[in-house]
Amino acid sequence: MFGLFKYDSPFVQTCNKIVDCICLSVLWLVTSLPVLTIGASTTALYYAINVGIRYDKGGIWHAYWRSFRANFRQATILWLLLLPVYGLLVGSCCSAYTLCISGVLPREMFYFLLVVLVLVMAWANMLFPYLAKFRNSTKMILKNCFGIGLLNLPIALLQPVFFVLVIAGIAFFPIGILCAPGVYMVLSCYTLEPVFRKYMSEEDRAKEEALLRELKS
Repeated sequence: MFGLFKYDSPFVQTCNKIVDCICLSVLWLVTSLPVLTIGASTTALYYAINVGIRYDKGGIWHAYWRSFRANFRQATILWLLLLPVYGLLVGSCCSAYTLCISGVLPREMFYFLLVVLVLVMAWANMLFPYLAKFRNSTKMILKNCFGIGLLNLPIALLQPVFFVLVIAGIAFFPIGILCAPGVYMVLSCYTLEPVFRKYMSEEDRAKEEALLRELKS
C-alpha cells in the first residue's frame, strides 16, 4: 500500500507526468497569446513533451524555453506561412458548406475542400515537431515533411484526428483547455517519434543522446 506512493513508483511517476502535461499546456497557452508566437510555442511544447515526458530526461521548464528561444525565428516564419493557408481553407470550407446547404453548390465541393483541409493539416501538423527534432532550412522542412507525410500517410492522418478529438473534448468540457495542448502533443509525440527516428542519421542520434544526457544532469 505505502509502496504505491513512493517517488519512483509507477503511480507517482504517472501522476508527475500528468501534472507536467498540465503545466506545459498552460505554458503553451500563455506563450501563444500573441498568436504570432504559436509556431514557436508548438515547437517548444513538442520538444518538452518528448524530452520531459516521453524520455523522462530533465525539467520540462528548461526544455520548453530552450526550444522556444532556439527555434523562435524559424517557427514563426513557418507559422506565418501556414496562417493564410489555414485561413483560406477554413473560410472556403465554411462558405462551401453554406452554399451547399442552400443548394447553390453540390455537396461534393464541400467534401473536396474538407479533404484538402485534412491533408494540409496532416502535413502542417508535422512541421513544428520536425523542427523540434531536426536542423534544416525552412524550404527543406516544408519539403521533407511533405515527403515523410506521404511515406507515412496513416500516421500523418492521425494528427488531424487527434486535433479534432481534442477540440471535441474542449467543446464538451471547456475546463479541458488547460490540458488539451499537452494531451494532443503527447499523442502526436508518441506516434511521430518512431517515424522521425527512421530518418535520423547515426550522427543525429548520437547528438540527441548527448543532449538528453546533458538535460538529465
